[in-house]
Amino acid sequence: MTTTLMLLAGERWPQEPTADWVLLDAARRPLDRGRSDPRHWPAADRHELMLAGSRVLWLELELPPAPKREQPQLIRYALESHLARDPDQQHLTVSGRDPASARVGVLVVARSELATLVAACKALGRPLDALRSALQLAPPAPGQWTLAVLPGATAVLRTGPRTGMALDADSADTLVEWLTLQLDATPAEARPIRLELRAAAGASPAEAAALAVRSGLEVEEGPALDWWQPARDAVNLLHGEFAPAHGGDGWWPRLRKPAILAASAAGVWLLAQAALVWSDGREERALRERGEQLAAEALPGQPLLEPRMQLRRAHERALQAHGQLAAGDLLSLLDAALEAGAPQPQALRYEEGRLTLELAGPPPAELLVRLDARGLAARAEGSRLILAARP
Repeated sequence: MTTTLMLLAGERWPQEPTADWVLLDAARRPLDRGRSDPRHWPAADRHELMLAGSRVLWLELELPPAPKREQPQLIRYALESHLARDPDQQHLTVSGRDPASARVGVLVVARSELATLVAACKALGRPLDALRSALQLAPPAPGQWTLAVLPGATAVLRTGPRTGMALDADSADTLVEWLTLQLDATPAEARPIRLELRAAAGASPAEAAALAVRSGLEVEEGPALDWWQPARDAVNLLHGEFAPAHGGDGWWPRLRKPAILAASAAGVWLLAQAALVWSDGREERALRERGEQLAAEALPGQPLLEPRMQLRRAHERALQAHGQLAAGDLLSLLDAALEAGAPQPQALRYEEGRLTLELAGPPPAELLVRLDARGLAARAEGSRLILAARP
């Protein structure tokens, strides 16, 4: 029997390695469950991680009509106005499309964050076969929101088929205050009629009466939440460069063929690869020409030396002109430093696009590596940490 160990990773995992877990059988029915450190996790054939907290963003974007091969680049352009950091440093997963419109759901997680989680599980002897976000739990019914309360003081609010947000355990807001803030930020026409409240075993749900009074919504308590059972359309974040190399989904045994077929298939494979290289080269040229055309239209009269960088600079100038954050602004730099694990600064100074943090001691070398992975130019001078957006 194939067994799967599901792990719930909170905001501070793996720094705090204790985690909730559930052991599932081949039909994904619970065999055992608990909360312990990795030494006491049961043995399993497969391992999956459920990410709780706000490490993953779920955005809904509207894309212009374009060929399918251009959509990944269009998604990155659309994310420029939603993220305070470089989209190139983020791992993107399309979570669903609306066939009646050009709207698409995208799950966003920092590549450095994802690499840390994958490496930590591998070091524990638990290589991941799948990684999903708790944002993909409990899809709401039409006209309502679903509030899912998980163990570890985390919660997930589903507001639509491709949208959701998370309250992390480090937030100063209570669950009721956080929900009230989300409702206040929602246009009247998009506000729900009712709120479904679901709590996992071991969680501390807010009182339905308090939620009803503060939110002004009809609140109903739904069935208990099985956090290890994501929605049917929940996507695996491990793809591309993070795809499991050990074949954990069991596809390799099913694809075994008699050895005699391998020799005859080799020639076909080589021909297919040659055709793919030719096709990819043509698509790359088409994308490059399309990018240069977009840059020429957006920057008329300017010589195009580095179109992508020139467009990014123009975009940042436009953000600043409209009162929005650019990569080199104070709040963007400070947010990136704290997310990378910088110690609480004793003092800070910002001038000419540079942020200087006065720390209690010299910043650790691994902090500079994490900041570099987030696209920042960082250096240490004694107990000072100096940050700037990478040119």
